[in-house]
Amino acid sequence: MSSKRPSDGSGASEKKIQRKSISLERKIEIIKRVEAGETKSEVARSFGLAQSTLKSILNQADRVKASVHNSSNLTAAKVTRIRSSVMEKMENMLSVWVDNMIQHNMPLSQALIMQKALSLFDHLKAQAGEESSKTFVASRGWFEKFKKRNKISNIRILGESASADIKAAAEFPAALKAVIERGKYSPNLVFNVSETALFWKRLPSRALSEEEKDAADLKAVKDRLTVVLGSNASGNIKLKPLVVYHSETPKHMRGFSKLTLPVIWKSNKKAWVTTDMVNDWIVNHFCPVVQCYCTEYGFKPKALLILDSSMGNLSNFDSLQTCIPLEVLFFPPNTASLLQPLDQGVFAVFKAYYLRCMFSQILEVNRNNKQFSVREIWKDYNIMKAIDNVKISWAEVNSHYLSSVWRKVWPDLENDFFEVESEILAIATEVEHLAKLLGFEEVTLDDVQELLDNSGDTSNEDPQGFPEEKVESKDDEKEPAPERILTTKVLSDCLAEISHALEVLSENDPDCERSCSVKRTVLQAMDCYSEMLQDRKKACPANLEVFLEKPNPQPQESQSGSSANLCNS
Repeated sequence: MSSKRPSDGSGASEKKIQRKSISLERKIEIIKRVEAGETKSEVARSFGLAQSTLKSILNQADRVKASVHNSSNLTAAKVTRIRSSVMEKMENMLSVWVDNMIQHNMPLSQALIMQKALSLFDHLKAQAGEESSKTFVASRGWFEKFKKRNKISNIRILGESASADIKAAAEFPAALKAVIERGKYSPNLVFNVSETALFWKRLPSRALSEEEKDAADLKAVKDRLTVVLGSNASGNIKLKPLVVYHSETPKHMRGFSKLTLPVIWKSNKKAWVTTDMVNDWIVNHFCPVVQCYCTEYGFKPKALLILDSSMGNLSNFDSLQTCIPLEVLFFPPNTASLLQPLDQGVFAVFKAYYLRCMFSQILEVNRNNKQFSVREIWKDYNIMKAIDNVKISWAEVNSHYLSSVWRKVWPDLENDFFEVESEILAIATEVEHLAKLLGFEEVTLDDVQELLDNSGDTSNEDPQGFPEEKVESKDDEKEPAPERILTTKVLSDCLAEISHALEVLSENDPDCERSCSVKRTVLQAMDCYSEMLQDRKKACPANLEVFLEKPNPQPQESQSGSSANLCNS
């Protein structure tokens, strides 16, 4: 047998054939031109393809069209085969999910995206039935190809947007360090404050039946609050939340003094934070709080406040008369998502705590009042309860979280790393469990995660479809709210009833230590009302004695009643 002649490498046939990458966009164009009547040879020649390649594309025309229908990226390379429709749909949905996460500054990582991909694939495969029998493992190789196909880069950066100025973000930490060294600011005196949108009354879509979704009071609620949160770099002081709502006095807030709310309450037609609000907050809230903090811990009263550029500019603060020396520094435009500490996971954890708090309260009411359905309980969830939950959720964010998120903007600051993704996953799992306890068996972890993903939507749509907290008209806002008056009689009767109830508990509870502890705690909590009653007695003791102790005939009762009203006035 003769041996093969060695190749000299000069012939064209000896060159390695390079496979061409043909996108879905080009494949569908080829199919359309052939279907329009062009000859196959003309089409192959215009695209520089072999007849065999053209024939393979035409043989797969139906699959190509299905792939185009399901794909989110027509320019993605499809070289050797058309993937299953389940894979195409999964990547399309995953791409939309990733974009949504980035837009709302939600934390992303390779592990989180791969987990979401597996979840979507299993869901779509179950819907497709036996038509899709292929398995999917979400390997690292698939992840890298998915990023290239969808042009996703820097996936591990929390909340990074496509418009982020990476160069300016890289330069800012050095500028901040110079300011800190010049002003000799300790981490206790460097503060970051930012705003985020919160849909305060929203449940997972599958938590409600189809009939309930159609009800006017159970439509997907679009009502939102803008919440402004802030803390110092050491995390040992959290500022009182500033809440901006579209109505000055919502229905359930009428008659309450806004000064007694656990938040700073402001209103704006679009629920936006305005420059005037920021100025007022700095002068009347931020600086006095920092001054008290410095006095208590022996610091020189001063502060460095770092804000997002959307909250104003230096000219707005130059003329402010503050009680302490204040220096304001702004993040460069389009860098907050890369640098701002609160955007590095604090907002996400806060909203997860809020969701868990809301579900826990619904479950507690449902257990204590079986006659009320979950639908009725959720309908009764109003803006006042939301404000209380904002306070509770912000209190749950501990100092460890608040200090660890400064590492990007202040690398020299010594702090521990906080794994925000694992914390959010743990809370979402807990919410899923609470939902199932309420009877929402169809709610999954993905539904909860989707709700968290959308909880920061900053769209400017006016609330629709929920009569409880609708945007009030100008006439409604001008209508004076009924004044709440704590009369002396109501105060005295309430204290007497509470005292009587405590005595009944003490007489019947076999655990004396427990009843004494409860009695002591309740009486201490009621001290403010007891002192109020004593002050009123001192102010007009004779009239109070007539009103409270002597059941006089009718004419004298009316006289004493007028005396009591006079005292209250």
